[in-house]
Amino acid sequence: MFNINMITPINNIIFKQPVFKAIRKEDCKLTSDLPADKFTQSNNRALIHEKIETELKKLDGIHCPRCSQKMMSREKYKNILENISQVKNGQELQKIIEENKSYLTDSSKLLLKDLESINSQYPDADINTVINKIHEHAPLFYKKSCENNIELLKLVVEKLYMSNKDKENFKTTILKLQSHLNNDKYEFNEFKYIMTTSLRNSDYEKKWKLYDKIIKHQFKAYDYFMNISKRNIPAMETSEALNNIGRVAFGRSVSMLNEIYKNEQTYKLTNKILLCSHCSGITEKNNRYFKTSDNPDLLKNNFIQYLHDLNNAIDKEEVSLDKKYLTSLGKHIYHASFKKIAMNSSDISFLEYKKTYKNMPFEYEENIPCPKCGALMQSHEQLEQLYKQIKETDSIKDFAQIIKENEKYLPPVTKKLADKFRDCVIRDPYITEPLLKKQMIGFVKTATRSEFGKFIVKINKKLQNNSYSKEDKIKLQNLKNQLKEYERNIKFFYMTSDLKNIIIHSEVINPKDIFALENDADELLVNIELLNSPVVQSVSDKNSNESWIKIFTSRLFRKSVFTKDHMIARTSGGTDELDNKIGLHRECNQLKGKKTFALWFKSDKNITENTAKYLRKIDELSKQKNLKNCQNYSKNIADKIFRLTGNNKLKQEFSG
Repeated sequence: MFNINMITPINNIIFKQPVFKAIRKEDCKLTSDLPADKFTQSNNRALIHEKIETELKKLDGIHCPRCSQKMMSREKYKNILENISQVKNGQELQKIIEENKSYLTDSSKLLLKDLESINSQYPDADINTVINKIHEHAPLFYKKSCENNIELLKLVVEKLYMSNKDKENFKTTILKLQSHLNNDKYEFNEFKYIMTTSLRNSDYEKKWKLYDKIIKHQFKAYDYFMNISKRNIPAMETSEALNNIGRVAFGRSVSMLNEIYKNEQTYKLTNKILLCSHCSGITEKNNRYFKTSDNPDLLKNNFIQYLHDLNNAIDKEEVSLDKKYLTSLGKHIYHASFKKIAMNSSDISFLEYKKTYKNMPFEYEENIPCPKCGALMQSHEQLEQLYKQIKETDSIKDFAQIIKENEKYLPPVTKKLADKFRDCVIRDPYITEPLLKKQMIGFVKTATRSEFGKFIVKINKKLQNNSYSKEDKIKLQNLKNQLKEYERNIKFFYMTSDLKNIIIHSEVINPKDIFALENDADELLVNIELLNSPVVQSVSDKNSNESWIKIFTSRLFRKSVFTKDHMIARTSGGTDELDNKIGLHRECNQLKGKKTFALWFKSDKNITENTAKYLRKIDELSKQKNLKNCQNYSKNIADKIFRLTGNNKLKQEFSG
């Protein structure tokens, strides 16, 4: 009998070899002509892979790395279908779907909307009546969506500035769509053809943005209409009809284990990935996870979420994987995507968080103030709970309320974004998502230009200093000219990668930093990234199942989590012991950058008092929860701050 304890640990088998070295075909042949040790190793490897693949297939709540749809295991799917097939009325059916609404796709959410309406109008209807109503209402969603799009086009013609030619073109399109609507046989391809030919003849500058919006809403309604209508559920037995309704609701959310790309030489665990059944079909058709037509930025964000979910599953011991597997999977995707999906250390910081440094005894505790800004830091568990709350929210007012309830966790830069967001909603309680997005983009552009201007001012001061040589000032003037040119040509958002090439690789900073601008340049780049990132990412995720506002709010709180920082960097000889580490907001940690602790500590007049609050909280937690190794933490940190900065205020309070 096979004993799992006899298996060589997974790290030694999967990760001992270089990440992209494929297992040789002959190693996978379980034949008696192999040497005994090689046969055993290959056999063990195959058994471990089989065990882990089984565990992966049983995971629930993982987001698809292609479309970010939340997935369920086939086992959970079968249980839901069985429960749905036994309901007696519409309320029971609605309850089951409501309980699992996080697994609904955009189109299947229309089923829940319809059920709510049916149960409200016919509260005493039997289940067969409900089934018939669902079938009757399916085409009405398509009709209503088409009517809304016609009204939108009328509004565009009436309100927006465009040439007379474009106005006539859109009016013709409206007539064609009305004719399409009057035809009972709805064909989405016909609708798409009308819109495409119309916009090809138009010179309106935002025509394709308008096209994307209209097509997205129309396709959602068409997809639902087709999924219901093609099944002809009224003609089925009740249990079979309910089973098919369950398939419409959750069929696309079932997870399937796919190969990232098909190649007989790549039989290994890092070539396997969970996808929703819809994306699984796309991958099977293309023989690879990544298509050249895919948006790499969007795919990267979805893939990082997938890694995040697997990381949580590993922490909960739901799957027998090592954290190194996730890093290896990221490298595998990098090559499989033709080097287009490349992750940096901040993208996968949640993996490095526990692996790189020793844990701090209090890092999982709540309500610890940040020594830099004084705002409370969220634990990773708190952040996960907040993400779940955001995922289940749809109303703009509710998002504003979530931000208000959690604003105590926001560090300075992201708090500016949060305050602007809430201010927009307070000023106009009925504000729409497109208008809100437009106002946030405007605010970010203004705030970023302000940061940019401050850096230019610092350059001007350097140029006025007569202690620098003429040659050096020419180099500095070249940098200023490049930055001015960059600012003139910017159309939408400041991209820190482009700025980095101009600033960090300039003659005045690299390699000698002759004007001592490196710290200022680092701070500028981080500030711009912090301001732009929540809005940029939420705008660029055009094809995501999540709304702009949902992505924006999620990214707003990414920088509010607890991170560790070494007071004396390890590259400068600092240790990884507790008396050399402090907790910081991720944002404050980023802004600290490469500055020495002494320089960083003296840069803010409030930092002494905020650090005192931080140390008092650690003392309080240490006494309340008897945290190990924390009895002398505050004293040791206060002593080290005195040695590094000369500040003795903390030493007087905490050294007794």
